[in-house]
Amino acid sequence: MSERPSTADLVGQLNDALDTLASTEATLEARKADEDAARRATTDALNAHNSVQKKVDTLIAALRDTRHGDWSFTRNLPARLGGADAFGSSGADG
Repeated sequence: MSERPSTADLVGQLNDALDTLASTEATLEARKADEDAARRATTDALNAHNSVQKKVDTLIAALRDTRHGDWSFTRNLPARLGGADAFGSSGADG
């Protein structure tokens, strides 16, 4: 049979484990704060992008409404991120 650890050894190991637990908890909380800040920054960037996209859509619609030149007949204006045109299609269907 193996010898049972002494109370002093167990208390020492417990203290070490509690110190490690406190350290990992602090690291976890810091990472959660980093994640929250990144999420807020992503939301702010998306809101800014959507605001500018709305302005682009409004300006293209205004250009089409003027009926000057070829603007009212142009089908594939690259108005959206990702290659979709102002009508929402990818342009692959012609």
